[in-house]
Amino acid sequence: MEKQLRVNKEQLTYEDLLIRDLNLEIILEAMAQKDRFIYEICKKHLLTPLMKEDEISARQEVRKDCKQYPKLFRLVYEYVSEGIEVAKEEEEFIKPKYNQTIRSEKRLMAQSEILEKKVSYFYKVCESLCQLKEVVHSFKMQSLCEELLSKYSNSFFYEVEDLIKIAQKIKEGAIIILAGEIGRGGKYTEVELEYIESEKKEVKGPKKYLIGKRAKREKVISLDYSALENQAEEIREAVLIEYIRRFSSLNKEIGYLFEALKSEFAFYVGAFQLEETLREQGICICEPTLKKECDRFIFKELIDPGLSLKKKQKTIGNSFIANNKHLWLITGVNQGGKTTFLRSIGIAQLMAQCGLFVTANQYENKIFTGIFTHFTDSEDEMMIVGLLEQEIRKMKYLISMMKPNSMILMNETFSTTAEKDGAQLAEEVIEALKESSIDVFYVTHLYSYAQKMSLKSEKDILCLRAMRQEDGTRTYHIEEGEPLKSSYATELYYKIVD
Repeated sequence: MEKQLRVNKEQLTYEDLLIRDLNLEIILEAMAQKDRFIYEICKKHLLTPLMKEDEISARQEVRKDCKQYPKLFRLVYEYVSEGIEVAKEEEEFIKPKYNQTIRSEKRLMAQSEILEKKVSYFYKVCESLCQLKEVVHSFKMQSLCEELLSKYSNSFFYEVEDLIKIAQKIKEGAIIILAGEIGRGGKYTEVELEYIESEKKEVKGPKKYLIGKRAKREKVISLDYSALENQAEEIREAVLIEYIRRFSSLNKEIGYLFEALKSEFAFYVGAFQLEETLREQGICICEPTLKKECDRFIFKELIDPGLSLKKKQKTIGNSFIANNKHLWLITGVNQGGKTTFLRSIGIAQLMAQCGLFVTANQYENKIFTGIFTHFTDSEDEMMIVGLLEQEIRKMKYLISMMKPNSMILMNETFSTTAEKDGAQLAEEVIEALKESSIDVFYVTHLYSYAQKMSLKSEKDILCLRAMRQEDGTRTYHIEEGEPLKSSYATELYYKIVD
């Protein structure tokens, strides 16, 4: 199966096509508010629809918590973001490729300073999570808070504080006190760290490493012999390396937590920011109802949020109640809102299946295993094949990824050839899609095909039409109706040239 599709001279993925065809960029920008990380996380979630009711419901519940307590969610996101950024410069210093050229003391100090900075932010994160735990209602967020707070309690921070103090003592020239015995060949055996003496002491001999017999610190002796001295140096180095390992392990652990929490909270902060922006423009939203198996599709006053964000005002919505409809044929006047209607359905389903709200007063539908778009490409000098061939290649690419119970939004597909040929292609492809349990939403000007489908009177086909008033004014409403032979293109012509 191909992972990318060549469009003109570009390599596009299925996700790229969704973003382009549904104009998702403006929605993602509203979610991100110039935060690139939020943009990427929201993009990932939006283009990866959830397939289980409980997963969708769980994400909806957390989002409701965020809506009620946005300040706490934003604080967690800000603290982990700052915690990640503040340590970046120091972490460059201790990357593996430099480790061999840096003395152990410096490496230890670097790790200690990074940990101290990370822990200061992590403590703030835990304080915010503690507050969240007391107020949130979602099981998912409750569980996350309880799990982290039980694992990283006050005792954890006390232990980290003690470690940082030890590193500070070593930085100030403290003496490492070890307990052990001198065995055969004058080598130390059973050596263990006793404690680190913070005050410098005068010790006879060229080195100030003290080795004493375990549990008898009063027998601490000074070393003069070079062989024992070298061993003491090695043991001291081993002690430092062990501390470096402990600091490094804690830094990685907290770093992983920061990354995970940042990814988790970024989506909910982005969702809240989108909702805020939409509400400021007077756009209604609702919590969608999705079921694994459902033959009923209901939406009331559904709009395209991208268009509303672009215009900075509420746009005209559409409403339908459809039972067991698997082919939606949308025909009618040019510039009458057909493509906008198509986009509104695709965007709503993507938003609903990633746990977001929908820009409608009501939205009920089934859960689809995949959401696909097939919009006609414009012709330009970058084309490497003809438009029709490009359309067929794109359809083949999309079909290779489809599973039963997917949905595809087709906008003027097969309109790049003669009407007779286009109608034949549309009939064959759409029939095959329906037989594969794929729901089709098709905007078309192929009158012969649309009329043929409407005359079949099949119960799973819904014929819709973009409406106009008698004077030619577009209403931008889509209503149930038989296809008309004219799309009233001449009206547009005379309106423009006059």
